[in-house]
Amino acid sequence: MRNAISNNHLNAELNYGKITVTQSGSSLKATCDPWNFDLNSGGTGEILIILDWSSVANHLTGGPPAQNVAAVVIDKIVSGQNGKAPLAELPIHLIGHSRGGGMICEIARLLGEKGIIVDHLTPLDPHPITGSDPQPLFTTAIIDTPTAIYENVLFADVYLQNFEYPEGEAISGAYNRTWGTMAGGYHDNDSPYPNHRNIYLMYQGTVDLNNPVNNGEASMDATEREAWFTAEEAGGDQTGFCFSRIKGTVARKNEGLHADTLFGGTGSRQALNWNGAVWPNIADLQVSKDGTALGHGSQTVAVGTILDLGYMAIDHDTGSTVTLHLDADQNPYNNNDLASIGDPIQHDATGATFIEKTVSWDTSDMTDGTTAYIYAKISDGTRTRYFYAPTQVIFPDKASCQATEGWNLLSLYLDPSEPSIEKIMAGIEDNVISAWKWVNGNWAVYLPGDVDDGKAYASSKGFSKMTEIHCGEGFWINS
Repeated sequence: MRNAISNNHLNAELNYGKITVTQSGSSLKATCDPWNFDLNSGGTGEILIILDWSSVANHLTGGPPAQNVAAVVIDKIVSGQNGKAPLAELPIHLIGHSRGGGMICEIARLLGEKGIIVDHLTPLDPHPITGSDPQPLFTTAIIDTPTAIYENVLFADVYLQNFEYPEGEAISGAYNRTWGTMAGGYHDNDSPYPNHRNIYLMYQGTVDLNNPVNNGEASMDATEREAWFTAEEAGGDQTGFCFSRIKGTVARKNEGLHADTLFGGTGSRQALNWNGAVWPNIADLQVSKDGTALGHGSQTVAVGTILDLGYMAIDHDTGSTVTLHLDADQNPYNNNDLASIGDPIQHDATGATFIEKTVSWDTSDMTDGTTAYIYAKISDGTRTRYFYAPTQVIFPDKASCQATEGWNLLSLYLDPSEPSIEKIMAGIEDNVISAWKWVNGNWAVYLPGDVDDGKAYASSKGFSKMTEIHCGEGFWINS
C-alpha cells in the first residue's frame, strides 16, 4: 500500500521509513531503519512509515498486548530520529489492520496526551484481542486495550466485515462502513481469513484505481470493484483514501468528523488526559474567496483578489506563534517559500479548546503566472508543526487574445485582473480594425485606429464605446 500511495498520489517520491519492534525477554525495542528520506528535496512533504511488529504480534507465543507496542513506538514519532525532524511536525494519518487497527487508536491516544492532533485515523477491520479470542496456555491472558476515538482525532473512518472470524468492530465516533462476505480477492488463493484480509485489499483499491490491484498476496479487479463498492462509492474512487488529506476529493463523512462546532461533525470523542500536552497544532487551514472555501485542487485566482485564510489551532499549555507562508510546493523543509503572508500572529494557551482565526490576504503583490500553495506554521519556541491548505492557487498570466485575418468570435475563459479593452488587445491592436460586443440590447464598439478609440463614432451611431471585457462575454474582432 505504501508504494501505491507514493506512485498514485505523491509523484513516486520515495520518502519512506520503517519502525521495527522486537522483543528481548520481556523488553520491547523500536528501531528506525531504514530512515533515509530526505525532505531537503522533493515537493510533497509526505513521509510514509511502515510499522513492522510482526516478530512480536503472535500473542499465543509470548507476544505482548498491542498497547505495549504502541508505548515503545510513540517516541519515534514525537522525537527526531537519525538526524531528521520529528514526524509529528507534519499532519498524521494512521492506518492499521486487525490488531493494528486497535493499536493505532492507542497510538492516537498517546499522541493526544502529548498534545498532538491526529488528522486522520483509519482502522481496517479492527480486532483487538479480548478474553473471547484464543489465549496462550498456562500464562496470563493477553488483552489489548479497546478501540476508541479520542478527542485529538479530527476524522476517523473504519472499514470492517462481520462475516467471519476475526470480525472487525465498529467504533463509536467514526464513520463505519461494513461488509458481509467479500467474494474474490483472498478467496481466490485459498488464504485463511479471506474476508478479514480483503478489507485491506479493498482499501488499497481506493488508493490505486487501476485494474488489477495487487498487494503481493492477492488481487482485485473490476469484478471485485463491482461487488464490493456501492454506486455512490464509484468503484472505490469515492470512499476510503479519498477522505485523506493527500487525495481529499470527497468531503469527510460527518459521523466520523470531530463534533467540535468549528469542524461541524457529529463524531463523539473519548476524553483525554491533557496534563502532559505540550505540542502546538494547526488543525485545519482553508483558503476562501467571497465566503466560499476553494477546497482541494487547483483554483485560478486573479491577482488583486482578496482571499481569506482561515485556520484552527490548539496549544494546551503555552502561547504560540502562527505564521502564514506562500510556497512553490507542499514541502516546508526544502526552502522553496515564495513569500510570507502578513505578520506573525500570537495566541495564548488554549487549554483543550480549538480556536479559529481568519487572515485577509490582498494578493495585489502577486505576480501573474505564479502557482503556489499556502501553509501555516505554528511554534511554541520548542516544538513546531506545519499544515498546508488543500488548494493550489494559480495566478494566471494577464488575459490576452489572438485573432486571425477577418472576423473572429472570441471569449475569455478567465476573468482578467485587468479587464480593460486596451490590456486585452495588447500585442494585436495594430492588426485590429474593430471590436464589438452586445451589451444591454445595444452594440459597444472599440476602434483602436481612432484617436478616441471609437468614442465619437459610437456616439454618432447610438452605440457605446467598449471599455472592458469579462469572462464569459462573447465579442467580435475584425482584423
